[in-house]
Amino acid sequence: MNRPDTALAGSSAIVRLADHAHEKYQRDIQDCDESIARRAGLDYIAHITSGIWDFSVHFPAPELRSESFEKAARQLSLIVARIDATADQLDSGPLIRVVVQGNHGALFHMLKVAGQNFFAVTMDGARETVNKADRALAQIVDSAARRVGSPSLLWGGYRNRQGTGDLWLPGATVLLDEYPVRSASAAGLQPVPEEVARRCRDVLDVNEIHFLAIYRHDTLVWRADLFADRALASFFQRATPASRRRGYDKVIRQVTMQTGRIMQLLALVRSDVLTRLVLDVARGAIYVLPLGDREHYLVGVTLVQAQVANADSKMTALHDELATVYCPGGSLA
Repeated sequence: MNRPDTALAGSSAIVRLADHAHEKYQRDIQDCDESIARRAGLDYIAHITSGIWDFSVHFPAPELRSESFEKAARQLSLIVARIDATADQLDSGPLIRVVVQGNHGALFHMLKVAGQNFFAVTMDGARETVNKADRALAQIVDSAARRVGSPSLLWGGYRNRQGTGDLWLPGATVLLDEYPVRSASAAGLQPVPEEVARRCRDVLDVNEIHFLAIYRHDTLVWRADLFADRALASFFQRATPASRRRGYDKVIRQVTMQTGRIMQLLALVRSDVLTRLVLDVARGAIYVLPLGDREHYLVGVTLVQAQVANADSKMTALHDELATVYCPGGSLA
């Protein structure tokens, strides 16, 4: 059972609390309330333990009063768990942050500690607002994790990175491994134009973006990566370049399988187009950006958690650039 909607003293935000929660989450609730009150981009925040809803705090808007958001929080947790389970070959740690951005809003899933996460929503799809909300939730989750004795997981690459093991690259040489275009042709897919491949290759960098690919649904069309570069050798102490590539194929296959459920969740934020999916693992991140026909995906990877935010910006810029020159299916605009 859930307790009736309440408002904290001096606040207009609405709080819903499960009966089992009692006073356990009062400081977390206060942090959520303060974030919503200062209009930091977040409209709805909930806390989930092992798939069970604990509490929610939301802006007093009619569209946010529905229990549909509680259901969505549990559903996104299930989607994240399924994608996470496919990523074992990556040797990158668990999914700690997921951003599902649509054309009119976004949903967030951030791991606090094993078995507990925060779910949040912004009803504004502008990238500036989504980034603002993303940072605000990261601060809430950081405080909540420390409150239960856990160190920060460095969500989203937003925090100070001194001492976090950033790459040291003494005279790195760029050794690029490119997926042969003829393989796409053999699979009956039209390969990407050389101009598109060149623009993608130009973005690869040993400091930030280490893998780029274009998929049609879950089928690889083109790929290039820097996994053979000696500067990245320490990332392959347990995984191999081949196993990482297979791992990314598996992740994209699972994302494709979950697309219908993801679109149902986006409907809650009045969106009918997925514009950006961020899968932030403990060590790095995967970016999935649908191209114009919504059948092709631009996929990028950084292996360095310290570079998650920078790589995100570069991936968005590349996506926007390709949108001006590339008609998915293989032709130039």
